[in-house]
Amino acid sequence: YQPASVLTSTAGLSHLRSIYYDRVGVENLKANLPYVATTSRRKLPDRNGRTIQLYSYDLLGAATTPGTEGTVGTGENPTTSIRSVTVQQYFNFASFSDILVETAIDPIVENTAAEMGYQSALTANTLARTEYEAEATAVSAIVISCTDNEFMSASLVRQAAMSLRNQDVRPLSDGMFVGIISPAPAFDLLNDNT
Repeated sequence: YQPASVLTSTAGLSHLRSIYYDRVGVENLKANLPYVATTSRRKLPDRNGRTIQLYSYDLLGAATTPGTEGTVGTGENPTTSIRSVTVQQYFNFASFSDILVETAIDPIVENTAAEMGYQSALTANTLARTEYEAEATAVSAIVISCTDNEFMSASLVRQAAMSLRNQDVRPLSDGMFVGIISPAPAFDLLNDNT
């Protein structure tokens, strides 16, 4: 038996050392983006500026002083709280040479557009999460402090729901509050048998 004298690595046959490139990219892992789905949206009509002003009526206090029969009660002065939201623009772009588009082994423009679509969703989700976190920590009465190495438990979830109710936060129409939980504490919660 004689070993082969010509191999793919033989000098002078470098054209044989080709690489096959799969033309379908392996799917990359993308985060779940739950925050935008929990928001309420408002439409800012065209040609009306960049700021939308939201308002709500402040609660009137309980009327605890009895009135005198035959007289008119005390006049109420309703007040409102306002919050302004200014539209911001977030964007990036990708530019491809014509030779790259014509010679790339994949549909690079479409694939990059899909990745940029995810980037847009990730941006919206991050902005919503940042706003939620800022609002949640602003009301100290609903912040539940956990000690280091404390596990998520059904008791903490019930405490959170009651803290919200205690601050007169109304649940959704189904009687439930919206909560977003990451997988690690969700695992703890699912394993809590109390």
